[in-house]
Amino acid sequence: MKQINTNMAMILAGGALLIALSAGAATLATQQAMQPDSKPVARSERVIVRDSAPAPVTQARAPACDDGNVVGNILGGTAGGIAGSQIGSGSGQTAATIAGTLGGAYLGGEYIPTQNATCP
Repeated sequence: MKQINTNMAMILAGGALLIALSAGAATLATQQAMQPDSKPVARSERVIVRDSAPAPVTQARAPACDDGNVVGNILGGTAGGIAGSQIGSGSGQTAATIAGTLGGAYLGGEYIPTQNATCP
């Protein structure tokens, strides 16, 4: 029973770590996507100002947000890890838990429809 509690604690800690890492990555990606592009102007360029109608104003569009289905990966990985931890004992159980987590994360990313859930 103690072995099961230890494994369950490790799975929950791993899930919490995955959630924290994915949230940080999503925040970083969103911040980088929202930074405006800046183009340096060479000093040798001449600017000619003419009295004419103002140029049309273009509005910047927000970039399309794609979080890579982070929520689906986390849900699938958690479910796969829990299922894998129920198989075998000792190092075989550890291998099954790891394989279940990786397989579940892949399948969750492919088949759980939560894309763009973390987008603003």
